[in-house]
Amino acid sequence: MAAAEALPALSARPAPERKNSYGDEKFDEKGDRSSVDVAESLKGDVYDDLRVIDMGDDGKERPIETDVDVATRLISLEDDPTLPAFTFRMWFLGLGLACFGSVLGQIFYFRPQTVFVSQLFIQIIAYILGRVLEEIIPGPGNGRDRLKTKDTRFWRFMNPGPFNLKEHVAVTIFAATAADSALAISIFAADDLYYNIQPNAGIGIFTLIGSQLMGYGIGGVMRSFLVYPTYIVFPNLLPTVQLFDALHRGKKIMLQKKRVKFFWMVFIGIFVWEWFPEYIAPIFCLANRDSAWFTRGAAGNEGLGAFALCLDWNYVGSGGGSLGALFTPLSTQLSLYTGTAICMIAFCACYAMNVWNGQNFPFLSQVLFYENGTRYNQLAILDENFMLDPAKLAVVGLPWFASSQVLAKIGHNLAIGATIMHVAVWYGKDIIDVIKKFRAGENYDPHLAKMKVYAEVPMWWYIAMFVASFSMAMATIYTGGSGLPWWGLIVGIIISTVFLPFVITVYAITGFSPNIQSLVQMLGAAMIPGNPQANMYFTLYGYNTLDQARGLIRDLKMGQYTKLPPRVTFTVQSLGAIVGGLLNYVIMKVIIGSRREILLEVQGSNVWSGQQVQSFNSNAISWGALGDRLYAPGGRYAIVPFSILIGLAVPLPFWLAHRYFPKLGANRVVTPVLCWTLGYLSVGINSSVFTTFCLAVFSQYYLRRYRPGWFRKYNFLLSAALDGGRTANPAVLSFEDPSLSLVAPSPIPLSSRPNIMPRELSIEEIQEYVILFAQAAKNAVEDAGFDGVEIHGANGYLVDQFLQDVSNQRVDDYGGSVEARSRFGLEVIDAVVNIVGEEKTAIRLSPWSPFQSMGMEDPITQFTHFVSTLKAKHPSLAYLHIIEPRIDGTTDRSTALHESNDFIRAIWKPLPLIVAGGYTRETAFKTAEENGDLVAFGRLYISNPDLPLRLKEDIPLTAYDRQTFYVPGDKEGTEVGYIDYPFATQTKENGMSGLYHNGKAHQV
Repeated sequence: MAAAEALPALSARPAPERKNSYGDEKFDEKGDRSSVDVAESLKGDVYDDLRVIDMGDDGKERPIETDVDVATRLISLEDDPTLPAFTFRMWFLGLGLACFGSVLGQIFYFRPQTVFVSQLFIQIIAYILGRVLEEIIPGPGNGRDRLKTKDTRFWRFMNPGPFNLKEHVAVTIFAATAADSALAISIFAADDLYYNIQPNAGIGIFTLIGSQLMGYGIGGVMRSFLVYPTYIVFPNLLPTVQLFDALHRGKKIMLQKKRVKFFWMVFIGIFVWEWFPEYIAPIFCLANRDSAWFTRGAAGNEGLGAFALCLDWNYVGSGGGSLGALFTPLSTQLSLYTGTAICMIAFCACYAMNVWNGQNFPFLSQVLFYENGTRYNQLAILDENFMLDPAKLAVVGLPWFASSQVLAKIGHNLAIGATIMHVAVWYGKDIIDVIKKFRAGENYDPHLAKMKVYAEVPMWWYIAMFVASFSMAMATIYTGGSGLPWWGLIVGIIISTVFLPFVITVYAITGFSPNIQSLVQMLGAAMIPGNPQANMYFTLYGYNTLDQARGLIRDLKMGQYTKLPPRVTFTVQSLGAIVGGLLNYVIMKVIIGSRREILLEVQGSNVWSGQQVQSFNSNAISWGALGDRLYAPGGRYAIVPFSILIGLAVPLPFWLAHRYFPKLGANRVVTPVLCWTLGYLSVGINSSVFTTFCLAVFSQYYLRRYRPGWFRKYNFLLSAALDGGRTANPAVLSFEDPSLSLVAPSPIPLSSRPNIMPRELSIEEIQEYVILFAQAAKNAVEDAGFDGVEIHGANGYLVDQFLQDVSNQRVDDYGGSVEARSRFGLEVIDAVVNIVGEEKTAIRLSPWSPFQSMGMEDPITQFTHFVSTLKAKHPSLAYLHIIEPRIDGTTDRSTALHESNDFIRAIWKPLPLIVAGGYTRETAFKTAEENGDLVAFGRLYISNPDLPLRLKEDIPLTAYDRQTFYVPGDKEGTEVGYIDYPFATQTKENGMSGLYHNGKAHQV
C-alpha cells in the first residue's frame, strides 16, 4: 500500500443543491464530506483496494458522487517533486512527436477522410518510446551495467532513470498541442486556392503565432477560477489521467499490475476489433432494408438512428459523433438523449409541415439551395474580388437551407444563450467564491495544494504573451490584406474573452463544450457585411482565441492532476503551438503547390481533398456575404440570431423548479446540451446514438451505483484503452491504399466481389456528384470543344445503380420509390443541361442488362417513369441512347420474350432515339427502316475505321479482337488492335485473302 499523505484542508463546499462536476446523485444526507473527514480517512492511494475514504456508512464502497470524490478517489494525490521533467528524453520525444503530429495532422486535413492525431494515441506512443530510450541511452539511471555512467549533470539530463510521469505528461502536452491543424491554415489555404492571395511567409508565420498564442494569454489570466477549483473536473481528462497513474504509480502493487494488464488487453482487443466494422460488419446493415419504416427509424446513415446498434467504437467512443459514454456524467448524457428525441420529432414535424419550404430540399443537408431544390452557386453572387455584388444577388436571389439545417442553427444559438444563463444561475456564486479564495491565498483544491511546492507562472508572463500576440495580429491584419478593421479585431477578442468563462465552466463540469463559431460568424457578418475575407479573420480571432484558451486550460488542469510543474506546462504548451503552427504552414504550402487542381475539385480524389477548405470558405461566403440579409430582422431566418435571446430563458424554469421543488431533479438537466441537440442529427452518421446511450446508462448509472469498486478501478481505464486502440487503428488504416475506397447508393457489393463492400453515399455526397457531372460536361464542351456529352446511365454505373432497386435500397429522397430512384439521374441531367444546353446533352440507359449485378425484376415501371419525366422536362434533348436486352455488358446473352425496349420507343417518339447492342448491317438497316431509330456501333467501329463507308457500300466488315480492347496504355505495342486495322480501299488493293492472320488484321 502506498504511503499515506496528509490531505490539505479544503474550503467549505458549495451548496448541496448545486449539482457538481461529476455529481448526478444527491449529496449524503449527513451533509458535505468536509476536508477534515477526507484527510483523516486518506490511507493509501486511488489504485489500492478499498480504503476508508471509499467506504460508506454500511462499510461497503460508496459510489463516486461529487467533485471531491473525483479529486480524491479517482485521481492520485501522490507526487515526487524530485522527478525531473526537462530531460533529453522529454525534449527529444516532445519535439519529435510534435513534428510528427503536426505534419501528420496537416496531411490529414487535406485527406478525404477526417482523421485526427489524438492525445491518447500520442500518450501511448510516448510511453512506449520513452521506455525504449530509458533502456538505450547511457546515464546513471540506466539499469544495464554497460550503459551506466557517472552521476553528473549532463548524464542525469540524458537518462536520470526510469521514464517518469512528469516527462510523459510534458511530452504528451507538447506533441498534442502541435497535432491539430491551426485554424489560420484554413484561411491561408482558402486565400491561396480561391482568392489568389498568397501572403508572404513572414505575415503567415506571425499570423499563425499570434492567433495560436493569444488565447493562451487570456486563458492563463483566468486560471484561478477556470483551472484550480475542485469543481473544474473536465470529465474527458479522467481516462487520460488514470492511464498516467496506471503506467507510472504503484507499479509493485498487485492491483496496479492487474489494471495495467487490463488496459493492454483491451487496447489490443479493440485495435483488432476495429477492423471488423471497417470491412466485415457492413454486411449486417443489409438486414430488413425492404422495410421503409425500419430504415427511417433505425438506420444510422439514412435515418435518425433511433434504435440502431453500432459496433464501431469510432462512432460510439469519445472520438465519434457523441460524447464519451464511459466518462461523461449521466446528467449530461440524459440531457443529450432527451434533446435527441426532441430533435427527431422537430425534424419530422418541420418537414411534414413544409416549414421554410423544407419539402423542396433534402431531409438532411448542410448546403445552400435555390428555392427549386437545386444547389446554390455561391460564386454567382460575388464580383472579381470575391465581394458581394448586389446586382448579381438581385438576379440570383437569396439561398435556402434545408429545414433540418435551420433547426440545427437555432439549436446551436439556443445553446449559446442557455450556456450564459446556466452558468450564471447554477455556478455564479461558486465562481465568485473561488476568485475571493484565490485572492486571499486559501487552498480550495487538494491537487492545487500539492502544486504549491513548484514555482507558479507569474501573471505577467501570460499578459506579455497576450500583448505580443495582439501586436502581431494587429500588424498582420493590415499587411496581410485581411479586410478586417482594427476595431473588428478588438471586438473579436472581446467576444472570446467574455464567453470563455461560460464555455469552460460548462465544459469542465458537464463534459459538453459549447461552440460559438456560428455566433462569431453571424456577428462578423452584421458588423462587416458583404466581406467573406474579413469574416474569416473575424472568426479566427473571435472563435479560435477561445478555442486555444480552452486547450490551454484543459492542459493546465491535466498538469494539476498529474503534478507537472506549471512552468513546464507553460513551456511545452507554448512551444507545441509554435512548432505545430510553423510545420502546418510549411506542409500546407507544399500540398497546395503540388495538388492545387485536385484540391479545387469539389470531390477531390481518393487521396487528396479540399473539402475542409471548401467548407470553411463556403461558410465565410454564406455568412460574410449574405448573413446580414438572411438573418436580419424580418429576414427569412431571423429566428436564428433571435434564438440566442430565447436560449437565455431556457435554464430559468429548471432553476426555479429545483429551488421550490428540489426532489424533482431539475438540477440534473444540462440546458446547453438540451438546446444544442435540437440539431444533433442534422449531419453525420447517427448509428451511434442508441448504443452510446445504452453504454452511458450501464457505466454511469449501473456500474457507478451498484459496482462502485469496479467503476473506480477500471471504468476510466477501460475508456482510455478503447479510445486509444480505436485511434491507433485509423492511424494504420489511413496509410492503406485509398484506391480501394468504393461508394454506391447502398452498401451492396457486386455479386462477383462479395467481400468488397462499398460505402453508402451521403445526401451531401450525392449532391456533390451531381455537380461533378455538370463540371465534366463543361470541361468537355466549353474547354475541350466537344459538340456534346452523353451521360453514362447504363451497365451498372452510378446513374444506373440509383435507378435499379437491386442496387439502390435507400428510403430517403434518393430511394425507396420509383420517383426517388429516378431523382439522382434526373438531377444530373438537369445540371448538365443547365451548363451546356439540352441540344448538347444525351443519356444512355440499359433497362434490361444484368451487367455488374444489375437487372431489376420490373424495369418497365421504373424506366417508364424516368423516360417520361425526362421527355417532359427536356423535350429538346439531343437523343436518348438505349442498349438492347440481348447485351450483357461486353457479351451477348439470350433474352426472354418480354424483354424489349419497345415501351421506351413508344414513350420517346418522335424524339431522336439511338439503339445499340449486337447489331449487324442487316439488322441495323431493318431497325432503322421499321422504327426510325439511329443504330450505334462500338466494337465494329474499332475494327473498321471507315465503318460508315463499309455499311453504305456493303463492304465486308473486319472482325474485331476483344483481347486488345483494354490493354494498358503504357504497354509496348498498344497500337495493335486500335490503329492497325485496314481501310476499305486498302482491303481492295490487298485482296480479301490476305486480310486476316490469327484473327488479327495485318499492320499497315
